[in-house]
Amino acid sequence: MSRVRVLLAGNPNAGKTTLFNRLTGSTARVGNYPGVTVECSAGTLRLADGLSVELMDLPGTYSLSARSPEERVAVDALFARGEAQPAAVVVVVDATALTRNLYLALQLLETGVPVVVALNMMDAARKTGLAIDHEALSQALGAQVVPISAARGEGLDVLRGQIATCLGNPGERSAPSVAYPASVEDAVAVVSPAVADFQPDASAGSRRALALWALLSLGDDELVGVPSRLRDATAAARATALERA
Repeated sequence: MSRVRVLLAGNPNAGKTTLFNRLTGSTARVGNYPGVTVECSAGTLRLADGLSVELMDLPGTYSLSARSPEERVAVDALFARGEAQPAAVVVVVDATALTRNLYLALQLLETGVPVVVALNMMDAARKTGLAIDHEALSQALGAQVVPISAARGEGLDVLRGQIATCLGNPGERSAPSVAYPASVEDAVAVVSPAVADFQPDASAGSRRALALWALLSLGDDELVGVPSRLRDATAAARATALERA
């Protein structure tokens, strides 16, 4: 039986790999430019009461649109099936660039997978005089938000505790409900039955997120490895949306 798997996701340069090294004691490569993590690294994350889980460091990505090799790896890991399916996701957010970083966080929350938000680079935010109400942000997102500094090792014990809590109570919080324009919601409704065939065991949230992912992709080239019915449904839904635009 495989160990519980937790994914570590985030934008490039959000400090994700630095956090991975801190949490696992690994020496995975750390860089200061996008695309440094081209493959997934895995390590052991030790939590309270002797619990240990597999922490997988995903490539840095700005979204789940599968428009780059890094995004495709993240999508494959997030929507994995069977024993490879993640029990939770820790999304690393740069506190000094919240608007850009929260786009990926919201996409992850929409999947229905339990999420903990690691609000990183709080030391840099403090230096610039930036004050962030992480409790209010937690309420808005429907996920626990933990202020940390991966570079300084601040807040990591609290983060470990929240990961353990998230794993023990996966349904404690609910993701925010995002209302998209009617044309998008209609397209999601068209694609969702094909998603259900592709991922029959997925939750309603995961199916919706998969439908949105398919619709956001640039074309069939980004839908590698999925059934033709899903590709066809996505193309039809896009065409209808364009006609109505």
